[in-house]
Amino acid sequence: VVVLTVTEAELYASVQCAQDMLFVWRIIKSIGLKVKLPMILELDNKGAVDIANNWSVAGRTKHIDTKQYFVRQLKEDGIIKVRWIPGKMNEADLYTKN
Repeated sequence: VVVLTVTEAELYASVQCAQDMLFVWRIIKSIGLKVKLPMILELDNKGAVDIANNWSVAGRTKHIDTKQYFVRQLKEDGIIKVRWIPGKMNEADLYTKN
């Protein structure tokens, strides 16, 4: 996958993560357990968080593939909540930084 910005890369990664979250949620639900919704998706890129949380973001984001809006739709459906977290506190980045 080729992306043009760091924000777009974060959005792409958040879509992959949201798909995994949705898959695990459905498995847990199928065995009769409950999951407190919304599940929290933490991103350390404010641009990606803004795109996920705000339908009116436009301008330089016109090139972003429509599948990136999957996260936004899950948020609107109350399944996930997207919030910003400082990069130093983002455990997902532990193995991506030197």
